[in-house]
Amino acid sequence: MVGIIQKILVLILVLIAMTASYGESRKGGRLKMDTVGSYPNFEQMKTSPQIGKAGVVIQLQEGPTYKLGESIILNGTYGADAKIQRDSGGQPLTWVLIMVVRRDRPGAWIRAVKDSGNIPPRPREEEKPQQEESPFFLSVGYFNLDLKQFIELPQEAGRYWLLVWFGDFISDRIGFEIKPPEQQKGK
Repeated sequence: MVGIIQKILVLILVLIAMTASYGESRKGGRLKMDTVGSYPNFEQMKTSPQIGKAGVVIQLQEGPTYKLGESIILNGTYGADAKIQRDSGGQPLTWVLIMVVRRDRPGAWIRAVKDSGNIPPRPREEEKPQQEESPFFLSVGYFNLDLKQFIELPQEAGRYWLLVWFGDFISDRIGFEIKPPEQQKGK
């Protein structure tokens, strides 16, 4: 009887451990798989670019050529130092701006990744001595979205540039193209 109780207790402990690890993966403890229809999201994905300093880096999945109607998934990572955290009121994601520029005809789209909502402006600080900010502080965040839905690009073939701003930082420029399905068949 004691042996059966011990086996049941071990089974319960294993189930508890499995449940805890599942909860961690839901909280960002593990990298998430990209899934269709889960955009926009603000979690680290297996396709999230790496960053080691203040700034922003981006990449497009499956690019640089897409079929008309196909999703264009953007993965981005930003690094916010103490100054950016302070200046953004602790919400650095509200400082991420996406800009798409049409290359083959006039057109540009700009949109903030996250609306700041009703964040009250920071009160101006009087002549207080500034605390020295740690050069080692870096808060890293992620954004993943479908550009076609998020920016609402026109439903037509075209060539584009993509840039992302984050305060004083700007990403590398990425070019991509949307082709009609008939031009994709020979690829």
